This record gives sequence, C-alpha cells and structure tokens, in this order.
Amino acid sequence: MRNEKLRSVDGKELTIYVWDEVESPKAVLQLSHGMCENLGRYDDFARFMNKHGYIVIGDDHRGYGLTDDGKGWSEGEFVGATVIDLLILNGQIKQKYPDLPVVFLGHSYGSILGQRFVEFNTGIKACVLTGTLALPYGVGLLGQALMWLPKLVLGKVRVAMPEANKGFEDTDVPGAWL
Repeated sequence: MRNEKLRSVDGKELTIYVWDEVESPKAVLQLSHGMCENLGRYDDFARFMNKHGYIVIGDDHRGYGLTDDGKGWSEGEFVGATVIDLLILNGQIKQKYPDLPVVFLGHSYGSILGQRFVEFNTGIKACVLTGTLALPYGVGLLGQALMWLPKLVLGKVRVAMPEANKGFEDTDVPGAWL
C-alpha cells in the first residue's frame, strides 16, 4: 500500500490509498469508508482483494484520517464536496486503468456518499453499498438543515465523533469503539 495526494477542485488536498500489487487485475475497487473511520482501517480487506485480482483505491474523506489529521472538522458543504472528490478520484482511476472495470464500494457514511455518487452516471460496472440507509423524503432534508447549525455558530462542522471512544479500554487507538 502506498499513499498519494489528490487536489480537489476547491484546492483541498486529499490522501489517497493505493493497493495495486496485483499481477493480472480483474477490476479496480473504489472504496469509500464509513463515518469515524479512515481508509487505513481497510488494509487487511484491500490486501485480501489484491490476492483475488482487484486493485483497491480510495481516499480519506474530508475531516478524516490523513486528509485532516483525524481532527474531524470540515468547512462548508462537506457532503457535496466529498462526492465531488469521489468523482475526481474516479476519473483518475479511469485514466490510469482505462481497460479495467471500476466497482464502487461504500460502507456506512461511504454508502450514503455512494448514493449521490451513482447519480452522476460515472460508468462504473457495479456499486456495492453496505451499512446504508434510506430515509423518507423530507427527513434527509431536515438532517441537512440541522447540520448547518454548527456551521453558522462555529464556522465549521464536526464530521467525526471522537467522543465515541469514551468508555472503551483502548482509548489510545482511534476508532476503538468500532
């Protein structure tokens, strides 16, 4: 595995993870992690996929992991911006591997991003969404409106929940509660 950098349209620098030690690749798996995670947590899974012929590429989303030092804060409309980040990464994947199909895998928060990602008809071969949710119309809009309250008061939005680790013995390990 190696890390690369990707600059998004707004100048934000994202950390990209690439697992590409595959002799005869079948496809590229674009991976989108869940809330309070980072893509490094998927190392064992990505190596397993490599052994079975899949290149795995993804990013630490805004507010998470190496992209934002795990601070958990993001400014602006971060969900839409993160979907744009996924689209940019998808375009780079297709440029680097034009003859390979791309499969999108989003878990939890990554699956919510994936629901918006697929609306852009990126030509992916398949989309796998795990730990996802579907909300009745209006509930999602209400949630988005409520997310703007901290932005109005603090100027930024908390996208991670470090407090979730409280009550676990191994609190020195980020995401131990997961």
